Amino acid sequence: MKSRLQRQKGAGLIEILISVVVLAVGLTGVAAMQVRSVRNNAAALQHSIAVIQAQSMADLLAISRAQALAGDFNITLTATNPTGQTFIPKSITEWRTSISSLLGAGATGSVNCVNASSTCTILVQWDNSRATEGSAAQQLQLGIRL
Repeated sequence: MKSRLQRQKGAGLIEILISVVVLAVGLTGVAAMQVRSVRNNAAALQHSIAVIQAQSMADLLAISRAQALAGDFNITLTATNPTGQTFIPKSITEWRTSISSLLGAGATGSVNCVNASSTCTILVQWDNSRATEGSAAQQLQLGIRL
């Protein structure tokens, strides 16, 4: 007479249940990694946009070197956009508008040129709190010599 275990064919209900639980835990981990990856990719995209925006202002400063070193492009993070229809105020306003449209409503930029050292510091600030290790005020600083 064959024992009961020798006659069993296929998987039992308990084995299938355990397999499903193990698979569910594994897929939950994969989904969590996917969410984290998407958030960090979005943060990397924002950082790349900030670099492009800072380089854009650096190009403007190089084009107008004398005015930049005279401080005509200088603006702080908290200052309102300049008014006027000449090249410099329009350029600053368009640059800051571009930053806020690409990086979010709270994003802004600043420029500080020092004539004595012929250097300019460009700062782009945005909210990076959506990233895994993000902070509410992420900043990118670009220093150039004119």
